[in-house]
Amino acid sequence: MPRVWWLALLSLWLVGWSDRLFGAEVEWFRLAAQRGDVAAQTELAAIYYYGLGVPKSPVKALFWYREAARRGDALAGYKLGVMFEEGVGTARDPAAAVQWYRRVAMAKPVGGVDIVGWSRLKLGYMYRDGRGVQADLGRSEGWFRLAAEMGYVEALYRLGESRLRAGDRLVALAWFLRAAARGHGGSFNALTRLQKELSPEQVSAAEALAAQPLRESQGSAAPDQNSASP
Repeated sequence: MPRVWWLALLSLWLVGWSDRLFGAEVEWFRLAAQRGDVAAQTELAAIYYYGLGVPKSPVKALFWYREAARRGDALAGYKLGVMFEEGVGTARDPAAAVQWYRRVAMAKPVGGVDIVGWSRLKLGYMYRDGRGVQADLGRSEGWFRLAAEMGYVEALYRLGESRLRAGDRLVALAWFLRAAARGHGGSFNALTRLQKELSPEQVSAAEALAAQPLRESQGSAAPDQNSASP
């Protein structure tokens, strides 16, 4: 079943039609999932995860997300990462979460909801905080940069935050300027403070960096590169 139909069913459930619809729908997804239909496996996992027409069962959700993820479904892989990271339906396992996030993050971005970008952002946090991996500023910023190139404003802010912690205030300001220009509210306080702390020449240099097209200024930085220049 195409996911547009799944969204329609979800809308009907939200307005109280689940009793009429989900008995047959759950059975349809279950049969299709058992036959190896990847989309059905992902949808069935979501049914159990959210308790749509059935009792919530994180364990069953984990099982079906894993089945779909093993067959290459990016959304299922991302959800597995979240479940292992948060300990939902299984013991908390940050290392397993990193493995699933990385598997999705290395995939080619596709249209629709961008699970690849979400996974890259997640990996930035995991390497920053040393969860499931050894803390690594260079790799953290590498993943944040890749997410930023895909349009994730939060990644721009986190790059500024990372550079500020590293003592690189000029480059941090450039990232905060980029984030603020795209409406990230948390960036304004940081950039206002930095603009007061830096010289006019440094502020001008940061503004020049921020004005550069993101892809042109960063190229195709790999996550394991240590360069933090925007």
